[in-house]
Amino acid sequence: MKRFVAIIVIFSFLFTFVSMEKISYANELKPVKSSTILRNQYWGNWSKTLKSYLYSDDNNIFRVEYINKYDGKNNNSYVVVEKYDEYFNIVSSKKLHMELPIWGGFYSGEKFNFLIFGDNNKKELDDKEVIRVVKYDKEWKRLGEASLKGANTTVPFRAASLRCDEYKDMLYIRTAHEMYKLKDGLNHQANLTMSIRQSNMEITDSFFKVMNIDYGYVSHSFNQFITVDKDKNIVALDHGDAYPRSIVITKYGREAGGDKFNPIGWDYMCKNVDILKLKGKIGDNYTGAEVGGFVETSDGYLVSYNYKDDKALVDKKVYLTYISKENVNSEKEELNTVKLSDAGKVPVLAPLDLNSGYVMWNDNKGKSKYGFKNLLYAKYDEESNVGDVHKVAGIPLSDCQPINYKDGVLWYVTKGSVPTFYFLNDSGVTAIKATSFDDVKTSDWFYDSVNYCKSNGYVKGVSDEKFDSYGNATREAFATVLYRIDGKKSLSNEERKLPFSDLAKDRWSFDAINWAYNNQIIKGTSKTAFSPKNNVTNEQIMTLLYRYAKVKGVNFKDGVDDSNDNENYKDISDYAKQAVNWSIVNGIIETDNDRFIPKKDASRAELTYMLYRFSKLNKSGNK
Repeated sequence: MKRFVAIIVIFSFLFTFVSMEKISYANELKPVKSSTILRNQYWGNWSKTLKSYLYSDDNNIFRVEYINKYDGKNNNSYVVVEKYDEYFNIVSSKKLHMELPIWGGFYSGEKFNFLIFGDNNKKELDDKEVIRVVKYDKEWKRLGEASLKGANTTVPFRAASLRCDEYKDMLYIRTAHEMYKLKDGLNHQANLTMSIRQSNMEITDSFFKVMNIDYGYVSHSFNQFITVDKDKNIVALDHGDAYPRSIVITKYGREAGGDKFNPIGWDYMCKNVDILKLKGKIGDNYTGAEVGGFVETSDGYLVSYNYKDDKALVDKKVYLTYISKENVNSEKEELNTVKLSDAGKVPVLAPLDLNSGYVMWNDNKGKSKYGFKNLLYAKYDEESNVGDVHKVAGIPLSDCQPINYKDGVLWYVTKGSVPTFYFLNDSGVTAIKATSFDDVKTSDWFYDSVNYCKSNGYVKGVSDEKFDSYGNATREAFATVLYRIDGKKSLSNEERKLPFSDLAKDRWSFDAINWAYNNQIIKGTSKTAFSPKNNVTNEQIMTLLYRYAKVKGVNFKDGVDDSNDNENYKDISDYAKQAVNWSIVNGIIETDNDRFIPKKDASRAELTYMLYRFSKLNKSGNK
């Protein structure tokens, strides 16, 4: 599976070529604002080209996004490419100008990056460039281009998406186009497929004429997917409203890697299987379906979609369908379909490997302008067996395809804002806003700890730009941090009881303090008071971490540190002595400086440092 993470910004000007010297670099390292929330929806008729992408390398995450700046008269659109470090701090940004006025898409290959642009051809000129594929190296130096001309195209990417895959030196692109006028006087729409040899950017094959499904032709095709599977098969998925009127899988007869993919006469004809036959009149654009994912598994393919066979835009059932590769080869419509929900928006597939991944969708229950309330997600296996469905409030999807990242999947969403990244793994969903704290410098001793805790969702700033590193940490703040580390388990009404008169149930920290108190991690300052706003000392943090480790069954090193001769550590409260010694022995604190004086009020920076060391040691296997 190909993964991508990046940001590309596109300025549309009235020229058709731009050299790398004309790339403009951002003066300030601030993420570009946009709005991508729920842009993966297409309401049961035609989809749109994807605008937002991610890809990653060993150390960094890249956002690539088309930024639409067309106001009806002037087209100043561009592609933005933003680079983020492992803490989701932006470290570089550049803008790429549009080389043709219509955005097609982006693909991150193993060796190269590709941007795809298009232009209208209303006069139906066979020598007019309608699609340009631009090749870049991984540092975004422009290396070359491939141009598709004429191609029976009046409007590229019309009522369509665009997706790519590669095999060795070959790049495969599947999208759709509005075609030259036929004898009936109409410009019909259908899919379009092309292959490019990456080494010299030569278009080796393409298909854009009117034909039938045996040649991979679908009309109208309102959403397109393409993959090269592990057996070197080129396999596509289309959402068609006429010929055929179905969600259909197409397997090409030629193996990937050669110059040609098209059939020749009756040779190398495509295999095809309907995943879902769509009710309604042939050619009626509204089909009631939306396709959100198409992925390979070890022995088959999975398709995620929602569907309702009437004109209602809501309460579409959410499905996941599996078909074996053997049944695709024999064109048998033997499917395993699982209904995931009676009502939901289009579901997205986020594979972890060929045997598992996540299926995710938003519900239709929200009263906000975005029309959703929850993210629902479940783990799937290679044959569409689905685990428990989990629900998280307020987490949206977008048209950014989630990518593999660490031990989970990652995507981002914007809402007229800078990106918020969402990371999903077996522990749940973590939201990380793409902001850097102005008061946390790379030279600060707490830089790594603050950013580590921020990127894992343990702490937040006092604002988007300020962390307040030297501000005091409070008792309720630390209880909340531990609650987040533990996964923020929801509490029943019966569990939401505390003996403290200074904690209202609607207080932002109530559930966290309730959890910590009932797990015997934290106590009140008296039988009836918790004192949530009181500062917490360093020795209190060590004590709470020690109690938390015991509750979770974490066995760090035992023993006594006899080497400590720092006078500040001679005065330790009796209740904290064991915890402080435990912290020293396990490297959670250092005693060769005056940062972690036990009875001193802990700063927010010191809190993150102890959490950072605690988490690192916990994950290192010392348990």
